[in-house]
Amino acid sequence: MTENVAKAGSTSRASKPRKSTTTAKSPPKAGTKAADAEKPIPHTFYHKDGSIYGRGQKLGGRMHGYWEFYRKDGTIMRSGSFDRDRQIGTWTTYDAGGRPVKVTEMKAGAKAGLAAGKTRPAAGKVQPARTDASATADKRPVKLLSGGNPQIAKADGDAPVQAYIAAMPGWKRDLGRRLDAIIVRAVPGVRKAVKWNSPFYGLEGRGWFLSFHVFSRYVKVTFFRGASLRPVPPGGTPKSKDARWIDIHEGDRLDEARLATWVQQAAALPGWDPGRPSR
Repeated sequence: MTENVAKAGSTSRASKPRKSTTTAKSPPKAGTKAADAEKPIPHTFYHKDGSIYGRGQKLGGRMHGYWEFYRKDGTIMRSGSFDRDRQIGTWTTYDAGGRPVKVTEMKAGAKAGLAAGKTRPAAGKVQPARTDASATADKRPVKLLSGGNPQIAKADGDAPVQAYIAAMPGWKRDLGRRLDAIIVRAVPGVRKAVKWNSPFYGLEGRGWFLSFHVFSRYVKVTFFRGASLRPVPPGGTPKSKDARWIDIHEGDRLDEARLATWVQQAAALPGWDPGRPSR
């Protein structure tokens, strides 16, 4: 299953995974109460040389939720979500430089494999965000603004967010991928967009709960209702109202468990709607 997914996004033949971090056991039969009661657990596949091949979660012994697949050199190859071994939603294919080159919308109920979905070019090397045909024809490289922040036009969906992440300079690019993966795993069905040259995350009809932005020496992750989180994120000023943030510098240890907890808390709160006046 995972081998087919990896081959679809790679320019070279991917090695069959040799081992996994989870202990092999007979999973409960799909659809039973025992299987449904299980919680997703982290799972990793490896290439024969020991490098990471795929990383995500399993539920009842099946791939479930957000997954990423990698080449042997560590570059990301494919990303998308599963529903018990079935590819769902938007899948993104990346080139060797980590830039999106193709986006696939999977049909409902389709098993792994690109033949089951409709593909379109991704906006990894250009400024995305437009839905008209000229958006994919624009070949201009992404411009980096002050502090190295990528300039990406406003748009909804995963593709512009991935284009932003792919354009993040240096070590910040890998951090952007980690942040995006943590958010997607913590909040299934999260809504994405790029606004004001920053990725935004929220829930349909509930507003936005998080955004991040590139600065010259760090990446700022902002929770719009951060003052209500426990523990309260450390960043904030008397003028920041409910917003709180963390600044992540190169070499900082990212506490993924705490960040995931903050993301889940933030998603459960009323989000920020820029169209409504602040209270």
